Amino acid sequence: MNSLKTKVFSGFLSATLVSASLSHVPAAFSITCNNDTRSFQCLDQTGGDLWEQGSSHAPKHANNDERETSSSQAGNVEDAEAYRRWYGEHHHGNLGFAHDKSGANKLFRFDVANDGSYCVSRDGRVGQYKEFTDDGQAKPVGETITNHLFGDTCTLNDPEAAQQAQSEYERIITEMHTHLLELIPAHPHLILDSAHPPHTSKGEETNFYTILEGSSNIFEGDLPIGHTRIRAVPVAYRYEYGDGHDLKTHSAGSPVSSQHSGQPLHETSTSYAYPQVGNFHAYVTVTYAGQYSIDGGPWQFFGTEITRISEPVLVRVWESEVHSVGKTCTEDPGARGCPGHAEEPDVENPNPQLRKVDVYTGQRWHLDDVGVGDSEGRLHPTWPNM
Repeated sequence: MNSLKTKVFSGFLSATLVSASLSHVPAAFSITCNNDTRSFQCLDQTGGDLWEQGSSHAPKHANNDERETSSSQAGNVEDAEAYRRWYGEHHHGNLGFAHDKSGANKLFRFDVANDGSYCVSRDGRVGQYKEFTDDGQAKPVGETITNHLFGDTCTLNDPEAAQQAQSEYERIITEMHTHLLELIPAHPHLILDSAHPPHTSKGEETNFYTILEGSSNIFEGDLPIGHTRIRAVPVAYRYEYGDGHDLKTHSAGSPVSSQHSGQPLHETSTSYAYPQVGNFHAYVTVTYAGQYSIDGGPWQFFGTEITRISEPVLVRVWESEVHSVGKTCTEDPGARGCPGHAEEPDVENPNPQLRKVDVYTGQRWHLDDVGVGDSEGRLHPTWPNM
């Protein structure tokens, strides 16, 4: 950390204290800062990143372009560099002592947040910062003093108290998680949005969408953090089309087939074009995330998720064939294309055989695993074959 940056940030440090470096931030880096009190800015001489005092997160690039990386490793390096710069912008070095509450286990030098709200020891522990005058009298944080060498202190947080706080936090999260699992989220129903469900055509976009029936319950009660409400909200959808292909999205989809009556359906955010004919079981899995609200405050996520799976939806995928015939079906009921033909499929088959085994039940027919009522079994002796 160069002396210019430390001097500008502290504003009141003596020449001796200016030489103190940040003890917790990684390797040194070069920063040039202006001292305009109206708009404090620093420029990284190597990277060209523009920072403003008070910024709490990532840097703004001078040209506002987003930096792209070619690999996750490069992204991690950039994140580390950005954090290092952020830390340097929001902390300054101090030549006082960090110690525990008893005053023991002193460590020389620590870093201080520029607003004096906390301090960080050389081994990365956080504590309370206090400035002292030369006569040893404590003074409010932020007042300007000179030559206060070695008098400032960083009283590190009590590990036992921190552990108790962490345990209490984990207990509350566990209780919130339990209440979330007790809720009954709205049940998902997958809708096959075709002109004549369950039928659709090979190679044409077939639209699906999800509706949620029933309202998600809301837990309401008093927890140690206050009067708490907990609910489950849908945040993600996984569409499984039954032939091995799926789609993960944040969209529930919407009905569109009525807008394209008699015309091929255009691709939607949840549609799928089946590449092969067959009978398939499609599903949608909805992921619900937990949210909580304290004392009427805004809803916030707390990292717990639950999932619900729809019932299977039968999809029958067809392709058209054209043949020349010499008679009508009345004249020759057994002709190709007529109901009496040996290879004619039955569009009203109540229990068609699946071309791919149901991924959740393992059954090979729409209604069961033995084919009761299947009127087309003779047509697909090798199914399931996917």
